[in-house]
Amino acid sequence: MVTASEARALGSRLTVPLLVIGLFELLTYRLAAPALRPAGDTAPGLGHEVLENIGLFGFHLASVLTAVVLLLLTVPTLVRGDGLLSRAVGLVCSLLALIALVLHFAPASVVLEIALNAAYGLTIIALVASALAGPGELGSRIGVALLAIPLLVHVATPLISLAMGEQALFSGLPETITAIGHWTLIAAASASPYCFAPRPFVRSAMRPAPALVGTFVGLVAAIIVRKHFEVGATLASYGLGVELGPGIPQHMVALALLALGTLSWTLVSCFMATSPARRRIGVGISLLLVAGYGFTWPMQYALGAVGLLIVARASRELEGQEPADERAGYFKAPPIEAETWQAYVKALCQALSTDSEATTVTTEHEDQRQTRIHAELDGMDLSIEVEASDDSIVRIDVLIGEIGQDEPAWTLSARPEKRHGVHPSPPQTSAKLNKIGDVPFDDRFRVRGSRQLTDQLLDDGLRARATALVDGWLALWPASGLGFRVCPGRGAPVDHPIPITELAFRPAGAPITVDKMIALLKLLREIAGRGIRS
Repeated sequence: MVTASEARALGSRLTVPLLVIGLFELLTYRLAAPALRPAGDTAPGLGHEVLENIGLFGFHLASVLTAVVLLLLTVPTLVRGDGLLSRAVGLVCSLLALIALVLHFAPASVVLEIALNAAYGLTIIALVASALAGPGELGSRIGVALLAIPLLVHVATPLISLAMGEQALFSGLPETITAIGHWTLIAAASASPYCFAPRPFVRSAMRPAPALVGTFVGLVAAIIVRKHFEVGATLASYGLGVELGPGIPQHMVALALLALGTLSWTLVSCFMATSPARRRIGVGISLLLVAGYGFTWPMQYALGAVGLLIVARASRELEGQEPADERAGYFKAPPIEAETWQAYVKALCQALSTDSEATTVTTEHEDQRQTRIHAELDGMDLSIEVEASDDSIVRIDVLIGEIGQDEPAWTLSARPEKRHGVHPSPPQTSAKLNKIGDVPFDDRFRVRGSRQLTDQLLDDGLRARATALVDGWLALWPASGLGFRVCPGRGAPVDHPIPITELAFRPAGAPITVDKMIALLKLLREIAGRGIRS
């Protein structure tokens, strides 16, 4: 039986194939087939019929796959949602996917079309609320709201027309709303670099590839509109759902072309990013672009919802993934001489060699050094990995058992000390955020996982010890192991659990103590013994 986390992971893996298939449908069914159809009463040739059939196949495939992906991404939140808002997102997205799927196969009706627009509007509102209320990088969360504004404006048009009845035909209000939608669309595309470009922004702005692609796209579009306005208007209408009528002001055309080039810059920057979450934002914006602003077919509603959902979720995962987070308040630990470090490792191995002899391996490459220690602690496998750059420790990992193949069932992350910057986040999990009711503990940590599992892992005594000893994060895979990570100086103290400052300025012959590390390892071993199924 497929679990909720497995279904969500499958949906995430299908987003890139969905983008490829959606792009294929856009190029064949919405662009090439209508643009190349013979004018007047001339019958289309065999080649055009083949093109239309290929495009129709892509249209049906994209429609079904879009609904399936949206259901896979959101139904699990109905089972294991993180709070009421998360479940609301899952409910409205699932409802939208089902309505779009029904409308794709069933004859169109006014009731279903109203339901589709209403479900789409509720989906957009719920996604914006979840992005703004949750954690994550501020710029991308604001970007989600900016992307949503033109979508909500578009949804308002048919709903207002329905409410006004025949009066809407003579009021001119729908046309006004459509114009507002186009302006907000231009504004959202123009602001996209400031919201979604990889951080630090200055570094992204200096990269030549995004600038070249954005300039090229803008120039080509400008030449087409300038030399062949009808062709440009047709491509904009069929492909993007943006109407460039004969009476459109020239300044609006110029702004639209500038926005197109700017959005191209943003997409290339996101796809070139080192952060996985930032690249997923690029996929989400691309899906919104492929869906277009015409909303002629139910698939376009569902595809736009998938795109905004991906952007909203990825914005919550950006913290700690980019150099901007490393810079802010980041304190570089003082370097430790190689001889002193080896003496510390030797002392730690001696302290761990109670059940069996601990082993250690140190590898060096240019200015990077990794030290790995393997031991047995009270009958369980223990692995320690310490990474240093220019002899300064940047990461300490501890693993008891093995990392699981699935997402962790439980995570604990220490709230970062602001003066030390932002600590990297624990592995992503769909487990629910919980408070224990222990005020000092809740003020110190964020816990994701069931209350039953938390009580099983941490009694009163262990919570007090964890509050005193744990920085960084813990992640539990009940079937395999417990992981711990701390990055000294990045949202965490420099001297815990390794006394880095003491080692860096240690006088010759001074004793070396490993008490802090041993105390932490014993705590982790006790938690692992309670949580790992034998």
